[in-house]
Amino acid sequence: MGENAGPAQRSDEPGRDLDRRRQHRLIQVLAALLCMVVMTDMVQADYPAESRQCTEFWDSLNSLSRGLSPSQRVAEWKKQREDCGKVYGLYEYGLARLYMQEPDYPRARKIISGVDVDKSPFAKELKLTLANISFFELDAKAQLTDSDWERARKGYLKLVEEYPDWYGGYAGLGSVALTRKEYKEVIKFSEQANDRQQSKMANRNLAIAYMKEKRYQDAIDAGDRALALDETVQADRDMMYSAVLSYAALGKYEIAKNLLNVLVSYKPALRNDPHIIELAKFIQGKLQSR
Repeated sequence: MGENAGPAQRSDEPGRDLDRRRQHRLIQVLAALLCMVVMTDMVQADYPAESRQCTEFWDSLNSLSRGLSPSQRVAEWKKQREDCGKVYGLYEYGLARLYMQEPDYPRARKIISGVDVDKSPFAKELKLTLANISFFELDAKAQLTDSDWERARKGYLKLVEEYPDWYGGYAGLGSVALTRKEYKEVIKFSEQANDRQQSKMANRNLAIAYMKEKRYQDAIDAGDRALALDETVQADRDMMYSAVLSYAALGKYEIAKNLLNVLVSYKPALRNDPHIIELAKFIQGKLQSR
């Protein structure tokens, strides 16, 4: 970011093994975030009326303020089977996403396989969940090849082909590109997703990619949109780190400091993260020199 803008962005450290570990970490982070994406925003006007009450309940299970474990969320959601089962595929959709949080991808896939997906008003969402599972399962592979990445992209490309006016496939392609550090591709696909519907995932990915491309105000704006859609991004280490760096790059050190404090309040273990420590010292030094 330059001597005056702030500490160096986290380097993509050399070494094939280290780069592979970084890709696996990013897949794990994206998996955790995508499984938490709010369901209420997915309910469209033509969906059954019962959908909103059930998706609002699902979102409440995942609220930061509730602090429930994945197994507790599953137990609470199972109590809604009778009511939420009235909308074909909705109960299974919510349950599969909760199992993904554990993470138990085989069980999540099995849950969806019991649904005739095309008969559900949540057909798009169920297909997106299957595409996400295929992407997240890359984390189990010791070494990732080009064919692995193509298989991960395939599910999202099919969604784009089948639902070209829906954001889901484009947002997924942006997530795959982020894992591969293809930041211009992240921006392309995530902007295409937002052109169709604003989403937490597309905007958090944009916040990171814009920062990497030194488009700092764009990064801040994307982060603000993500936060407006879903409060859980306050605990998203990579997005918040990008936001802090972007504010610091623009000389807005007080805001940067406040955001960093918000992040570590949700993730206290980050107080020992060397990158967080370096960034906090830099910001504090700039504030003291005024």
